[in-house]
Parts: sequence; structure tokens; C-alpha cells
Amino acid sequence: MSTLSLKGDALRRASARLGSLMSALPPDPAPVAPVSAPPTSPEPDRSTALLTFLRAAAPAAFRDPPPPLAIGIRIDIARVATGYSARDVRRALGTWCRRSSYLRALSHGAVRVHLDGSAAGTVSDSHAAFAQEQLAKLIAKERAPQ
Repeated sequence: MSTLSLKGDALRRASARLGSLMSALPPDPAPVAPVSAPPTSPEPDRSTALLTFLRAAAPAAFRDPPPPLAIGIRIDIARVATGYSARDVRRALGTWCRRSSYLRALSHGAVRVHLDGSAAGTVSDSHAAFAQEQLAKLIAKERAPQ
């Protein structure tokens, strides 16, 4: 697609022509109020549904207060949560792991758990420090004036 560039007299003639065309147009009609779409039932939140499933299927890992989860538990969840996409699993874990109660559970040396509740190592210093940073940000965001 080519572009048109006008300079000098051609630009002045074109703008004069456009000005006369614009003045010949009828005035703009009165603004019309926007029409909202009819209410529809919201699509169920798949990550919330997956968390509900996990609370029932793996109560040792998905309970309150939450224990630190095993590194790589996403793969185990994908195996048992058939019917959910990898995106659903990522979102559900993100929702679960960004909660303040989960971030508080990530203290140095705390035992991580698999879906069945068995031990899966401990929380490292770097993971505990990262959790504390995220918790501080979350608390600051909650306290910020709206």
C-alpha cells in the first residue's frame, strides 16, 4: 500500500477542499447512550474449580493453614487433574501460592509436601526470602489507600 504525501500548494488546495467538504456535511447527531449487553451467566472460573477439586482430592497438601508445596508439584497436579489444561493448573497454583497464608508458611527449613502429604524436602533460604518480599508487597498493597 502506498502513502500520499502533499507539500506546498498541493497541501493548501487539499486542505481547502477538505474544509469546504466538511462544512457541507450535516451536523453530528446527538450522542446516543450506550446500550449494555444483556446479562449473561459468567463463565465458571476454572482455576477456582480446580482448587476446589484439589482440596477434595489432596487435602493433605491443599488445606488451611497451607503447607509449602513440593517443587514441581504442577506436574503431579496435571496428572491427577484430567480435564484441566496446563494454563488452568498454572493459574490455580498462582492463586494458591500468592495467598498471604501460603507466603507465611514458606519459612526457612519448613517441610514441603507432595499431594499425598509426604515430605518433599525443605524450604531454602532463597525461597523463604522471596516469600517474605512478596508478603511485604502484598501487605503494602492491601494497606495502600484506594
